[in-house]
Amino acid sequence: MRIQKIPFLIGLALITACGTAQPAQTLPPPTITIASTPTELPTSIPTNTPVPPAATAVVIPIDDFEASETPWTAGTNTYFTDSSATSLALTGEHVPQGKQALQLNFDMNDKPKAIFFLDKQLDLSQARYLQFDLFNPGSLASVGIAMLTGADKVWFESDGMGVGAGKQASLSFDLTAATYKAASTNWEFRASIEDLHNVSRLAIIIYPAQSGSIFVDNIRLSDTP
Repeated sequence: MRIQKIPFLIGLALITACGTAQPAQTLPPPTITIASTPTELPTSIPTNTPVPPAATAVVIPIDDFEASETPWTAGTNTYFTDSSATSLALTGEHVPQGKQALQLNFDMNDKPKAIFFLDKQLDLSQARYLQFDLFNPGSLASVGIAMLTGADKVWFESDGMGVGAGKQASLSFDLTAATYKAASTNWEFRASIEDLHNVSRLAIIIYPAQSGSIFVDNIRLSDTP
């Protein structure tokens, strides 16, 4: 009987151990999600602010001499006692644009200048600068402008600008500058032009270096020099 009890006791001990020692349940590790970060950032932030268009220069033509005839007149002794102008004509020589320019012919004598003029109602207040292109074969010492303005036809005259012999140049006269001569300033170059909106005569004044010609084209108003 004693020999039979030993296997029974060993089996009972194994059953008790199996019932009380249960293995712990293992849970899966939590899943961690890391948001991806862009490797490149935009260098600028777009805006909806409109970009203003580039300003366009104002250019108002006065005469490009492309017509079959010209209304300009040579200021001979019939018109001015101090002018050495002899004649003028449309020409195809020394033309910076288009097909024709205006050739101004004059003498070098005891008269100080040669005057060429356009009698036409003009509004020269629309832009700041009066401009024209000029070719000097070598006959020109300097050139200026003049005009009659207002109901009383007051004469305003600029000082002269030089252009080298054999040179083509674009000349620009500031119509707002106090650098013109008039009777009101005792013919000193310190007057401002009055009544630019009411110009009845526009003149080009040549101071000759010798008898000969110059060539003028593309007379215009501009808001840039």
